[in-house]
Amino acid sequence: MLAVHGSAHPAYRAAIEAIRSAVVTADAAQGVADHEVRLGWLDHEQPDLASAVSAADEAGGPVVVVPLLLAAGYHARVDIPQMLAAAAEAVVTRPIGPDPLLARALVRQAAEAGATAESAVVVAAAGSSDPRALADVQEVVAELDRHHPGPVVAGYLSGTGPRLDTQVHDLVLAGHDVVVLTYLICPGRLADTVAATALTAGARTVGPPIGSCREIPALISARWHEAAGF
Repeated sequence: MLAVHGSAHPAYRAAIEAIRSAVVTADAAQGVADHEVRLGWLDHEQPDLASAVSAADEAGGPVVVVPLLLAAGYHARVDIPQMLAAAAEAVVTRPIGPDPLLARALVRQAAEAGATAESAVVVAAAGSSDPRALADVQEVVAELDRHHPGPVVAGYLSGTGPRLDTQVHDLVLAGHDVVVLTYLICPGRLADTVAATALTAGARTVGPPIGSCREIPALISARWHEAAGF
């Protein structure tokens, strides 16, 4: 069961369905095909996570819930536990992020965006007021920094971390070519805001959300395999 944030953006659900299909294909290629991969939504879509887990449990369980989140912020620490308070049989894994595989995906996306060794890379994330969530993002940023010789920083749309527009603007003023990587899973309002904010602040280019990267289904499979004892 993928616990998915949800969005009213028309491209969001299609991106999530593509991720779900990629997980099924990857598991089948490894000879693991005796399970379903279902979706449970935290907002905007149906079925909501609690209903989806209940239906899966009635169909014969057990149910492993993988939060399709890049950090353990409010949704992972509060929303999901509250929604599943009555689902005694559900096992909830840690979110897919942070993980070194995500930094690997960002390294590749930076290259695809045309970043050179001298380029500054800004990892654009949604943001949070929870310092633990910011630390999760920073863990991936630090791993990316080990692979990119130019400056690497995080920039956020909201919360208490450094703002995306400020990070980009300051790096441009310092003379850097700035490439922004969208550290979000799917297209949507937030991804559109990242692109508009970064380009207005002077970034040369903005990469797409990372949900289409091969590391995402690999991480989902790894999380539920670990919880299921594979």
